[in-house]
Parts: sequence; structure tokens; C-alpha cells
Amino acid sequence: MTQTVSRWVWLGLCLAVVGCGDDEPLGGPKLPAGFDDEAKAELVAAGVTKYFGQFEAEQVESYEDFDAYTFAPRDDGPTCLFGDPFRVSVRDTGSRDLLIYLQGGGACWGSSCTANAKAGIGVQPVGWTDKTKEANPALFDFSVVFVSYCDGSVFSGDNLVLAADGSIERRHRGLANLSAALDIAKERFPTPRRVVVGGSSAGGYGTIVATAVVRLAYDGVPMFVINDAGVGLTNPEEDGLIEAVKNEWKFPQFLPASCADCLASRQFTSVVQWGLDHDPSLRVGVFSAYEDSIISGLFLGMTGPQFRELLLKETGKVHEAHPSRYKRFFIEGGAHTAILAGYSDVSVNGTRLVAWTAAMLGDGGAWNDVLE
Repeated sequence: MTQTVSRWVWLGLCLAVVGCGDDEPLGGPKLPAGFDDEAKAELVAAGVTKYFGQFEAEQVESYEDFDAYTFAPRDDGPTCLFGDPFRVSVRDTGSRDLLIYLQGGGACWGSSCTANAKAGIGVQPVGWTDKTKEANPALFDFSVVFVSYCDGSVFSGDNLVLAADGSIERRHRGLANLSAALDIAKERFPTPRRVVVGGSSAGGYGTIVATAVVRLAYDGVPMFVINDAGVGLTNPEEDGLIEAVKNEWKFPQFLPASCADCLASRQFTSVVQWGLDHDPSLRVGVFSAYEDSIISGLFLGMTGPQFRELLLKETGKVHEAHPSRYKRFFIEGGAHTAILAGYSDVSVNGTRLVAWTAAMLGDGGAWNDVLE
């Protein structure tokens, strides 16, 4: 069945819901969930919300257990890297718990372009989006907004890259795509009990900007971020990715003014720390293999040991600043993503990843920093 999506008016602030405070047990004192007023003002001034409520899906196709929203390509709105339609899929389980999941699929900059260029359809059962209780006990019954990845700029670009003849070579429309997905999320799930933002690989990197976008969309709602194999690292000895972020993706325009270190550090873990600094309820969990061969070798041009050292150093800074709300689950080896490592079977020192995820969400057990 196909139907036209009606434009919805962007809802204001959601119902006031409280979240857990820093360094407090799950049952301890509560603090308001959301960015402080200064952070909100900075992000709005930077243009993070500029695409809210701006786009309509061309059609909605309903399937057995999900709805697929397709956006007609437009160079000033949601579209894929080479002009193909962008798509979002929604699985409504009836739950008031919501998972917004960012698909992975490479990245594109300079002469290196290894990325999804077309948006798939459906909610792929990739670990945290699996709907079977046995494989995914913490999140199996969540409603899901599955955001297809096809912009080449880890959901954070806002630029058209032109060829020498002036034609459009690439469309890095990550923020527009993400915002269009959030429009659908807000229409379908206006008042969730809690929101989890998850993503793997490119989607993991995407959770960094999505933390700000989703937090502003769902102000007042307890929010959790699961970053799988995209913790925000760049090679400090190479300028390729940083230059792409600046010149091709145009991401720095969205950085808050008070985060002076967010670009100077060359590591996007500093953006994560800024978010934790300004939202005392936010929780962020990160997964990685110490020598992730895809991130370290293919994309960052680093050896496994070099990546391991950088991973521990930069995530350690964030964990030290927010030990109760930023925790790591790191495994030995070069596996890329928890999904490819086995997800439901992954365990470190007797702690299973699925149990660690449940503890992060406050569903029982202690949520610990787990380093193999």
C-alpha cells in the first residue's frame, strides 16, 4: 500500500521526563534530561536544527512489519551520494521505547570513496535491531527508526562537491537525511519513554552529530547512545579525513561555539565529551576491537598497535571526565563492529555485550567499563 505523507508541524518540547545524573546509581537522584540552555542556543545558532520540519517523503510503502518512507532526490534536501532516493524504515512494535539506528557503510572523501551510495529498504536485523529476544534481550521489543546510510559523510555532511566542469560530483547531505528521519520519528513516536541512538561503523561516527540532533528533537526524554566501531577517531598524522570534514562535508559549521577543542584536537571524541558536559543525564556506550582492521587500516591508514594506543588514549579522556556515563566495551583482535564479532555471543571477562547493553539502559545489573 502506498500513501502520501502529510507534512507535520514540528512539535515543541516534549513532556518533561527525568534521567539519571552523573556518578549516581540507577536508583539515585534524578536530573532533568536534555542539554542546558546555553548548549541548546549554541547548537541552534550553529544550524543543527535548520532542516527540522522541512521535508516530506514522496511515498510510504507498508510491509508486514515495517513502513518504508522514500524521499524524492533533491540537491537541497535528503538524497543519496549520487542522487538516488533516500529512505527511512520504521518498525512500530507498540512500545514507548524507541531505537533510532544509523546504518553503517563506509565513507567518501577526496579520491577515496568506499561508501554505500543507495538506500536500502527495511529494518536490517543487525545486532541491536534484531527483533528476537534470544539474540537481543535488551532492545528486541523497541520500536525502530532505521536510517539508511547513503550520504558518504557519516550523517553529518551538508555540501555539494562539484567537478571541474561545475557539475555535481557528490552530494553529502547527511544532516538533511538525518533530519528527515527525525521528522518521521517525531511524527510516529512523539512522546517516547526513552530514546536509544545507535549506529555501527559509519553509523557509529554518525551518532556523534546525531546525539545533538536527536537530543534537540527529543528534549526532556532520557537518551542513550550506543556507538559501535565508530568512536570518533582520526589519524593524527594524516590530514585526509580532517580536510574532508572541513572542506567536503562542511561539518565544522555545526560545532558549538564553546567547544574550542572539538576540531583542534582532531578527534571527534571531544564532541562526545562536550555533549556529556552539557547533558547530565546522557549515557554513551562505545564498542570496539582494539585493532579494528577496517577503521584502523582501510580508513585511517594506521597499524593495529597505533590504533589501539589512540583508542585507549582518546576514549580514556572521555571516560575519566564522565566515568559513570561514558563506558567502553573493548575486545582483543581486529574485528570490525560488534555485529561482525558475533554480537549476542561477545563476552569479555564474563560480561556479555547484551548484558552490558541492558545494564546501560538501567534494566538490571551493573554497567561497567569493560576492557579485555
